[in-house]
Amino acid sequence: LWAWAAWSCFYLIYCLSAFRTTGITAFAQEANYKFRRLETEDGLSNGIIYTTLKDSRGFVWFGTDHGLNRYDSYEIKSYLHDPEDPSSISASKAIALAEDSKGNIWIVTSVGVNKYNPITDQFTRYTKTAKGLDFSVACLMVDENDNVLAGAEDIGLLILRKGADSFASLSSNSAVTNGLAGNQFFDIIQDGPNKFWLSTDYAGLELFDLTTGSYKQYSFEWPDPIFSDGQKPILKSRDGDIWVGTSIGVFKLDRDTEKFQRYADWDSGFSTLIVNALYEDRDGSIWIGTDGGGINILDRNKKSYRYIISNPFYEKSLTSNAIYDIYEDYDGIIWVGTYAAGVNIYNSS
Repeated sequence: LWAWAAWSCFYLIYCLSAFRTTGITAFAQEANYKFRRLETEDGLSNGIIYTTLKDSRGFVWFGTDHGLNRYDSYEIKSYLHDPEDPSSISASKAIALAEDSKGNIWIVTSVGVNKYNPITDQFTRYTKTAKGLDFSVACLMVDENDNVLAGAEDIGLLILRKGADSFASLSSNSAVTNGLAGNQFFDIIQDGPNKFWLSTDYAGLELFDLTTGSYKQYSFEWPDPIFSDGQKPILKSRDGDIWVGTSIGVFKLDRDTEKFQRYADWDSGFSTLIVNALYEDRDGSIWIGTDGGGINILDRNKKSYRYIISNPFYEKSLTSNAIYDIYEDYDGIIWVGTYAAGVNIYNSS
């Protein structure tokens, strides 16, 4: 009874605080989404889910705090580092995933980058640059030419060109004109042919042009220029807007003025300011995965929020309000990775 009363009190306070709307004019409401769950008792090697990928063969991969997991809709297979096996994954902590045109899976771990060969069921490790430097990578993507780009801590942006044997460093010297200003990365996305957005912890966003090798820096100006505000997931919406999540809410880039507008904040009805994940659904709404506030769904047309939050008394709610990853596969299924509470699966059909 006391637990129920405490939860009810918290829930009431939470809902009341969510209705404070100045910039967002319509009323906010809780969204009724039903999730299926995958947890450690279902075979996940760990409940902390950093990233999700559905590959071209239909397998769903989860990067966890301890193990790379492959799900075939029935069973989960875990890949862990084996110090006695050089063909095993380089480390058990997997934080980013991508697939190339040949079906190879690229994995960022706490020790370099790995390429998984689905035919041999083995891993190739990339832990040193072409110049022999050890590197630690935070984010990775494969472009349309099968080049692998990775943000490496203290080294800068790395590239493994198609057919190459090792990663090469792209210019990261801030003293060089149009050089990269920050070397602490969180995310990387593509914005047209040979152009990529990089989010850094200490230097805002960087737009990198692979053709010219130049970088252009964008900082957040609220109320003053902000350079150090933590991790920053990036989203390019279908209308071409660039969205970025920070520890002080969500910003959207105005392409005309080249400045970021603070779009989602506490006064507009946003539940919490720390943002870990961004996703655009098929209706054009922005799903904002927060650290402790569940998922905030921003309807840009109605200028309103809906909230998806965990309910301990409902078995089909989110398992946690700490959201680390939101991913939609090519079948329209949404996979939500959480902190220490596994995966939540939403199928609108």
